[in-house]
Amino acid sequence: MKKFLKVFWVMILFISCISLTACGEEGGEISPDSPYIGTWTAYRAIFKDEEQPIEEVLDGAEWKLVLNADGTCESISTDAGKGKWWETKKGVKLKGDDLNKEFVSEDGELYVNILGMKIYFEKQE
Repeated sequence: MKKFLKVFWVMILFISCISLTACGEEGGEISPDSPYIGTWTAYRAIFKDEEQPIEEVLDGAEWKLVLNADGTCESISTDAGKGKWWETKKGVKLKGDDLNKEFVSEDGELYVNILGMKIYFEKQE
């Protein structure tokens, strides 16, 4: 009987851990009317409160984010990557090939902070 109770409590603990892990933000459902679904393009950069030419910051490249309704995403630039995205309290989080970044929503734009530089994205219509 004691062995059964040990196994029972281990199983309860295991199931609880799985349940709590599944309750986090990561990989949550994406609402079909999410304002983040679509293609976003980097258009400006700010470093130490001064605007920097985006062409220089990105070394002449273009940086786009594609956030799909099914929760998949793609970063298109010189370092392209694919992964998953989900909404957070601040904006969106991307996770995948070199995409482990949080993009903050501000005034209808998204920005990412990379080494103290904020790179802003605007949604394409």
